[in-house]
Amino acid sequence: MVLALVIGATSAVLRVRVLADADDLRIGPWRASSLTGSTQADPELRAVVAVNAILALNRQEAIYFYARTDDEGRPLSGACHYRVTGSDLPARWWSLTAYGADHFLIPSPAHQYSVTRNRVDRDENGVFSVAVSQDPAPGNAIATGPGSFGLTLRAYQPDSSLLSATPAVSLPRIQREHCR
Repeated sequence: MVLALVIGATSAVLRVRVLADADDLRIGPWRASSLTGSTQADPELRAVVAVNAILALNRQEAIYFYARTDDEGRPLSGACHYRVTGSDLPARWWSLTAYGADHFLIPSPAHQYSVTRNRVDRDENGVFSVAVSQDPAPGNAIATGPGSFGLTLRAYQPDSSLLSATPAVSLPRIQREHCR
């Protein structure tokens, strides 16, 4: 009986930690679920949100895209330097944050955890470019740790085009520049 409970609990925890089939919105390396924060979310998806996120707002309030790979499909690694480039999302406000494999902020002596719509420099065409690497950098930069990590792109009060991930929506590119 105890063995059955342990096996059942372990399989439930593993299923919740690796559930990926709920991610029905896909743009390049970015993934999101149209059901997160909705009344249509089933108990399994709610468990995924509870385990992997601090809070998920209603999808009309926010949509959460995440990436664990670069544009070429290679896993994001703290051993590499990346360049994330894009334009403002069709939303009132957005942020881009790096999280460790444990889904928590990566310790950063430089306190470079994220960039936001209000605090990112853009070129004359409105394009931002963010350095993402283990090495602290001045300006638009996010520091990572030595291991694997993921990027979360939050869009608050998103446009309907973003909620449906139509082909017209362009999310930031994640390009690997080099590795150690």
